[in-house]
Amino acid sequence: MKADRPIGRQQGWQGISSDLPTAHEIGDCMFKAVVLIKRKKGMSMKDFIEYYENNHAPLAISKVPNLRRYVRHFIRPYGNEVYATEAEAPYDVITEIWFDNEEEFHKGMSYLSEPETASLIAADEENLFDRSSIRFMTMEDHETPAELLGMN
Repeated sequence: MKADRPIGRQQGWQGISSDLPTAHEIGDCMFKAVVLIKRKKGMSMKDFIEYYENNHAPLAISKVPNLRRYVRHFIRPYGNEVYATEAEAPYDVITEIWFDNEEEFHKGMSYLSEPETASLIAADEENLFDRSSIRFMTMEDHETPAELLGMN
């Protein structure tokens, strides 16, 4: 859900500050976790995306019934005269998992922690991920209001 008004408490863009509550404080957004993952060594990006989309994503969806959004951002290095690029990015995908709230997130994580499910997911991860690379974190989003971007 999107707020009707700017939300944020930190010193904002161009020195504008706000004492408005955060979206999480007013229950105006979903709870999101992000997972950074590198594909297993020797696997092409094409094969990685194909396996993730056709095998791993459907498996994950089937095991977390309270998941509200599941987004995969496959990374391709970009560089120009301002931003340097490495030959290969440290991660190949940024995965977002969304829940209605933090309580539902913890419930979803408990589904993944059930021994049979954890074993099944881990076995599938071995097919495509460098499991030592996986970094899992929750996020708090802050969005710059459109009017500060010169949009009406």
